Amino acid sequence: TLKTVSNNTYKNDSYKTNNTQQQQYYQTFQGKITKNNIFNINKTLPIFSQPLRILDSMDISINLSLPIVLGLTFLISAITKLASIDDFHVFIYSLNILDLNYSMIFTQAIIGVELSIGILFLSRTYLKTISYFAIGLTILFSIFIFYLEIINSTEDCHCFGTAIQLSNTASTLKNIAIILMAIFTLFNTDN
Repeated sequence: TLKTVSNNTYKNDSYKTNNTQQQQYYQTFQGKITKNNIFNINKTLPIFSQPLRILDSMDISINLSLPIVLGLTFLISAITKLASIDDFHVFIYSLNILDLNYSMIFTQAIIGVELSIGILFLSRTYLKTISYFAIGLTILFSIFIFYLEIINSTEDCHCFGTAIQLSNTASTLKNIAIILMAIFTLFNTDN
């Protein structure tokens, strides 16, 4: 049975129970009632044209693309640091936080962790756990950038090795974007 929604729009109530794939949506028809009380359908609106369905499909595409964007970001960061590992090592050592051996171990560990996070995001494996790790690591990187600001370091943070030079402000904005994407991924995934 068709139910009047507006002058020329009708909803099919049985559509919800008859369609098992799209149980939460109704199919919408547009047409006119003739003098004989016969409904002539001029147009059937596809399900994806309904506003709620558009938002739902956007949510699906965002859920699919965010892990890819996060994975590529961490992967590119690791690869560019690996390509200029000597410069990254010298930069960490020049901060006088770690001695020579520990700074080398630290730089290799950072590259390994970023590489692992990138691969796991791209493979969509353990998305919740990896999102937590990504958020934590990015917060640590943000604290490091804040430390660079405190000591008035003129060098960039080597977030992407020497391949891409970012100011501390740009690095902070990048980190905020990564954290927001990871939070969104965290709350919109099942595994």
